[in-house]
Amino acid sequence: EVNTQTVAAETDVDQAVEEVVTTENVAEVNVQEASNDTTSLDQLATDATAENTTQTSEVTLLNATPETAENTAPAIAEDTIRVHFQEVTDDNFSQYSLWTWGAVAEPSDGNNWPAAAMAFSENQKNDFGYYIDVKQTASHGEIDYLLLKNGEKISDSDQNITPLSQDVNEVWVTSDFKTYTYKPLADNSIIRINYQRDDGDYDGWGVWVWGDVAGEFSTWPTDALDFTQEGAYGHYVDVPLSKLLDSNISFLLVNQNDPDGVGNKTIDLSFSERDSHSQIFLHNDDTTVYTNPYYIATVTGQDFSKATPGVHQVTVSASSYRSFNYNETDLIDVVVTNPENVDITRMQVDTTAIGGGIIEISPELNRVTITATSDITPGDYDLPVRVYDSDNGYYDTTVMVTITERVKQEGELDWDEQVIYFMLTDRFYNGDTSNDNPYNQDYAGVINQAGTYKGGDFKGVTAKLDYLKKLGVTSIWVTPIVENIPQNVGTEEGMEYYAYHGYWASDFEALNPHLGTLDDFHELIDEAAERGINIIVDVVLNHSGYSTEETFAGMVRTAEEDKGDDIQGSQSGLPDFKTEEETVREQLVAWQTAWLEKSTTAKGNSIYAFRVDTVKHVDDTTWQYFKNELALKDADFHLVGESWGASYKDTKGDLGTGSMDSLLDFGFKDIAKLLVNGNLKQANEELIARNDVLTSSYTLAQFLGSHDEDGFLYSIGGDLSKLKVAATLLLTAKG
Repeated sequence: EVNTQTVAAETDVDQAVEEVVTTENVAEVNVQEASNDTTSLDQLATDATAENTTQTSEVTLLNATPETAENTAPAIAEDTIRVHFQEVTDDNFSQYSLWTWGAVAEPSDGNNWPAAAMAFSENQKNDFGYYIDVKQTASHGEIDYLLLKNGEKISDSDQNITPLSQDVNEVWVTSDFKTYTYKPLADNSIIRINYQRDDGDYDGWGVWVWGDVAGEFSTWPTDALDFTQEGAYGHYVDVPLSKLLDSNISFLLVNQNDPDGVGNKTIDLSFSERDSHSQIFLHNDDTTVYTNPYYIATVTGQDFSKATPGVHQVTVSASSYRSFNYNETDLIDVVVTNPENVDITRMQVDTTAIGGGIIEISPELNRVTITATSDITPGDYDLPVRVYDSDNGYYDTTVMVTITERVKQEGELDWDEQVIYFMLTDRFYNGDTSNDNPYNQDYAGVINQAGTYKGGDFKGVTAKLDYLKKLGVTSIWVTPIVENIPQNVGTEEGMEYYAYHGYWASDFEALNPHLGTLDDFHELIDEAAERGINIIVDVVLNHSGYSTEETFAGMVRTAEEDKGDDIQGSQSGLPDFKTEEETVREQLVAWQTAWLEKSTTAKGNSIYAFRVDTVKHVDDTTWQYFKNELALKDADFHLVGESWGASYKDTKGDLGTGSMDSLLDFGFKDIAKLLVNGNLKQANEELIARNDVLTSSYTLAQFLGSHDEDGFLYSIGGDLSKLKVAATLLLTAKG
């Protein structure tokens, strides 16, 4: 039973059942926090006139009424594409014509230039410009064209339209010949979010937005912008922007009638291409943000699917660092000989043969960590390696890797077999009162006692190892162990707040004295190892603690360098490390990886794994470099990452990518709710689908509740019986 001196963890369920895994992230955007600016975005959103339900009747200006000509436009014939031209207006339409070739049924007659060009009709227009219907070939391929004015080309180069799919039958071409599958909005101060629900039920649905928006939310979730306006692509909202075309926004969809219901809130989404697109499109529960109403994922930049064998003097070789078993890691090094200094834009290794997939290798590193799955037969395997240049040429080689047999010691468990107990160390158990106030703060005089340290430390964890062993725990995840800022950071009277949780570092090379000494930590590691328990340490590479800008000068962004996005922007006002810079990346990784040696005891025991905070806020190259450096030190070292919103349906590009071995499963609690609320068939289907995705090297760590969201017990109406059922699922589900 729980010792009465144990300080309770900060969850809803302390007195009912031990949480096995939870999560901590003080830097994540908490949508329940009210802003000081109580202006509602609903009040700021412009009251646009509703669009017609035909695809040709969108509203370009916020308060514009669609013109009659657009509303009465004839239907588009089969195998025909309607091309709208912004350049062609009432003032000049008679001067323009369209010359076509390529995948058109009736290409313009080359023997009759330019008279054979198609003329624009007086009646074929809308508020965007005039349009022409072009008959396509059955293949619906690329259409080449020239827009002529008085029989002369108005552009030096040929233009083309490449339909995204066979279904595309309408495009809009701007005056600078950019082609869209929707009508671009003329107002640069908004972004239109279209939402198509096949069931037609938009009741309660809205969008909660943050970032570069012209206003702030005050009340969750009722200040979400409602999808009350109906358009050509479902329902939509127009979100006012604060930085116009330079705006970056984050958002989520929520059903305000029951925001905690299963499927009633999406993961966090984002969009940063307002300079290219004025409308975005969402469909049902698909969390992809599309830039076309056909819900086709588009390729930006280099289209590697069209790459051909390279023509430059580039040769590629690759090597394996060591043989390894399925519970260990290997590293692949790629060497590119490139006398012409052509730009190398992409590298990848295909690990399908050993149970993985294609892993992108950062061209900044030329190295990546790989794993094999437990069902792979020991032996030698050749893995394809491909390198691309900026001319879209590719160069191939292979690398041989050797998979060895996994021989377990008695009682030893694999990484994917761990039962993890998360503790906020300061809140667990006070085993040494002498370190309760190393900075001589006036904790006793604090009004908000919940915001102060409570005395939990390494000795307290050591004292409770037998209890944790009895629970069946095989790994203990402790909050960050490094030194944190000592001062109160609360800005309101009576709302004091200290760094007891460990996520506001001031020195990444020193232990937090509240937790004890290095000898205390070594004792914990050794005593845990004797009981078959591993130690997982929480680490932060994204940010430092409040008011540490001078301490980390040159490493953290200035206000001018803050771009406000997920990676190059401060979260919750915390100093944000410039991890995309090589020197910053290497210093942070050096500080964190040094703890493997510092933590190694005289008996040879050390840290088993890192739990990685705020994965989505750090660039992929840094995470690959971090994993590489750890793999060099310990083939059996593991990373479990907190990538906000990750689930088996969407791992955010952070799993199977040469960085994280596992991710916290934010979607698991929704499956648990299905089960405890009697939706057994749906819960079973979800679990089967989840099981099919997971492997020994592609794992999720499930949890029921965290401080970043409503507690699980609260979300099920305080029903303890349901909580116990959910806890059983937590412990028995794959992961």
